[in-house]
Amino acid sequence: MGNVNSRVLVELTLDEMKKCVAEGSFVILPRDKNLAFIEDCNISTQEQTDILLALTIEDYSESEPSERVVGSYVNKFGKQVELKKVLDKTAKPIDMYVKFEIVENSNGNRTVFISFHEEEYKLSFPFRQ
Repeated sequence: MGNVNSRVLVELTLDEMKKCVAEGSFVILPRDKNLAFIEDCNISTQEQTDILLALTIEDYSESEPSERVVGSYVNKFGKQVELKKVLDKTAKPIDMYVKFEIVENSNGNRTVFISFHEEEYKLSFPFRQ
């Protein structure tokens, strides 16, 4: 289990992440899990963007220190979204797992989404009522 950051820090992190996504300054890493999930649910680039922009403070689970960038954090979120898997006839709620890190570069900040796939284990949500 990672650390739970303060509500204010998570809100600032969400704001920066959403700014990066809105500006197109982000990448979903082409990991096998991410690619398989996107393909299995036929999630368009616009739908990916919509899911990321819909994350809220209530979807926050935890953070952990980055292994790559000293002083940076990897943030974990969970969100239930209505998706239709390629082999299903109707959409159904799917619990997603989104893990990201905001990285500074020469052009400002960029958000790197490490995980963008179906949840594999139960998350806790400290800011849900």
